[in-house]
Amino acid sequence: CLDGNSPCDNKTDDFRKYVINKGLIGVVTAYVTYEMGVAIWKAENGQTTDGGAAYNWDEAAAFHIGRKDLDFSVYTIGGTTTPGSLYSPWEFNWKRDADFPDGVKTHAHAPPIFNHGLVNLRG
Repeated sequence: CLDGNSPCDNKTDDFRKYVINKGLIGVVTAYVTYEMGVAIWKAENGQTTDGGAAYNWDEAAAFHIGRKDLDFSVYTIGGTTTPGSLYSPWEFNWKRDADFPDGVKTHAHAPPIFNHGLVNLRG
């Protein structure tokens, strides 16, 4: 899509941006998974200091959640209004959660899971 070739032939710039953005969210998700794996490996090998497993777990959380603080007077975790500016896997999940109003709010569960993991990787 970067150069307008198939499957982006004759598509608008907005369409190409959308496709590229979704692809990059997948890449970031893969990196998050990699950092989580490194953190678990380090913890299993006794590297439980802040510079060891905890560092990699924190990296995973940072890349999953996004790049800036949210104004929680405007955005409610578990709500349907998303910031639209994080461009992160977490925000993508938040948007998809709104498509399933009777389902599990996966974005609301992610921060407590990351926090629980961080505490437990510190040994």
